[in-house]
Amino acid sequence: MEILIDLSSVRSPVVFPQYSDSYKAVNNLGNTLVIGIPGAGKTEICTQRGEKNFDLGLKTLALMFSRSSRDVYKARVPSAEVYTIHSYCYQDVGWKQNYQDLLYRFILKEPKEEYDEVIVDELQDISPLQLDAINSIPKKTLFAVGDPFQSIYIGEWARSHYDSPAMGQKIFDKLSKNSTVISLHENWRSNQYMVDVLDSFIPRDMVPKGPKELEVTGIFTRNHREEKEVANFLNALGLSYKIWVNSDRDNPSFKSIGIDPKIDLMVMHCCKGREYKRSFIFDWDGSTEEDLNLLYTSLARSAEMAYIVGYKCMGNLVPKVQRIPLDDFGLLL
Repeated sequence: MEILIDLSSVRSPVVFPQYSDSYKAVNNLGNTLVIGIPGAGKTEICTQRGEKNFDLGLKTLALMFSRSSRDVYKARVPSAEVYTIHSYCYQDVGWKQNYQDLLYRFILKEPKEEYDEVIVDELQDISPLQLDAINSIPKKTLFAVGDPFQSIYIGEWARSHYDSPAMGQKIFDKLSKNSTVISLHENWRSNQYMVDVLDSFIPRDMVPKGPKELEVTGIFTRNHREEKEVANFLNALGLSYKIWVNSDRDNPSFKSIGIDPKIDLMVMHCCKGREYKRSFIFDWDGSTEEDLNLLYTSLARSAEMAYIVGYKCMGNLVPKVQRIPLDDFGLLL
């Protein structure tokens, strides 16, 4: 089995126009809370902030969402202290029984290393215990970036895999009291059609700056049972694809099926931070806040086109998206 660690997001820096909101975010002084729409370049902003701090000689700790985003940051700031939050706690106190115990022991440990600034990516996915861990780190300022509408670890899946569900909107409400809040509206990933689709679901006044030139198609299912069914369907068609084989969000990996695959297949919880030319999202019957955020996050992966496959209830929430029957799915691949 070939395991591929995806570093496709390691790319040349985006040049944000001077005096744009992105530019202001990178250069703001003091505690900064950046709220970014999909495609706003949130991880890029964290990386540019780290580069700026390095040039200024500021001791900085960056806590990134995944190992792949950590590696993007590290490639640009080779001497940086950059970790996922769990790996940072681990290197300080060693592995314990579970994530919860790891975080508790880190919070209680004294003394801790001090920093001029701590950078936090994907703020919406921070749990209350993780926030306590971040708050326990001595620092002068906090620079946090995220999107409350892409908080997809707030249900039972997160409770069973990590220390507890993420805080979602609550963490933005909490940090905004002591931070300069900067909102980003420019989408550097998607075209006008996809921006219209997203704004028809959750109006956010997006400004399209895309689309990015991408080749790969993404297919997203709600659960692993459906993912297996789609994999069998792709096998029957003789199509090459990559399938997600690691449920650890800190360490994304795929198994490659066939030669030169241009299709990625995964459950929705694994699509965060990825980008595709187009995507196919299998409809489902859902009603929770997590369901809504999963649909929004899945739609936001697309640069040019998104389809909802099937006619269950979630697709009814997105007026402008193209919906197709299951029979047409294979014809469009």
